[in-house]
Amino acid sequence: MADYGEAFKLPFTNWHRSCILFLLVVVAGLPADLAQVFPKGVLSLAMASGLANFIALSIVFVIITVILYIVISGYTVRLTSYASHGKNIMPPFEKPFALLAAGLKYAIALLIYALPLIFLLILLILLLKGPGSLRIVGLVLLAFSVVFALVWSFFMFYSGPMLMAHFAYENRFAAFFELRKILKYSFSLAYFVPWIVAVGYSIGLAIPLLVLILPLVLIAQFYPPANLLASIISAVYAVILTPTVSSLYGQAYRDVISAKPLAASAETRPAKPKRSKK
Repeated sequence: MADYGEAFKLPFTNWHRSCILFLLVVVAGLPADLAQVFPKGVLSLAMASGLANFIALSIVFVIITVILYIVISGYTVRLTSYASHGKNIMPPFEKPFALLAAGLKYAIALLIYALPLIFLLILLILLLKGPGSLRIVGLVLLAFSVVFALVWSFFMFYSGPMLMAHFAYENRFAAFFELRKILKYSFSLAYFVPWIVAVGYSIGLAIPLLVLILPLVLIAQFYPPANLLASIISAVYAVILTPTVSSLYGQAYRDVISAKPLAASAETRPAKPKRSKK
């Protein structure tokens, strides 16, 4: 059974590692934040350095941002892996290339899962912009696309964490696509209850976040530096939420796979012989 108390306490058990995660989140979002806070400065930099140099510099910042977010995703996978193996601690940030590789695999897997939806969207746009006969086909496809998008969204929202947990435990890229196992593990009580707790905790934690951020967003319309404070508060939210929900998903996965051998042994255990009445 998942230890909810341990999961909720996890972000506060190692301040050093939580601070590193906080800095990663802040630095990853810093280029976008600075562009919002100092739009005139960005324009001046573009004019002073020349368009080609500014584009090259922007590409470098985008690449750094993407790499940092991939590392953060890799750390989320590592958190889940630790919990799925019974280690409910904040893992170290050692072997950064391993974090990058895990996060990259996770991002690629999500992209592969999204490809059918992207393909349907492109096809739908082409058909609806075509001649009259193709538009009719496009309208039929639109209804199918809506149903497919709803099913896909439900799968990613509900089974997506199990998909990531299965990969984190197995440490194989192919584990992302073992749909039979993932669906079987997802529709179990051992996963459903921690998933509900994780969703409820995320929503509950988001309420004070919105209370703090919404006034800052309004203030930022007149005083742009308020965006930086909003980003810092969002980073704190991410640092508290990410380890907790990752621990819950990892523990749920451990409980699911731990129940399999017990169930199998119960089915194969020979029945006890009945005592004969004297």
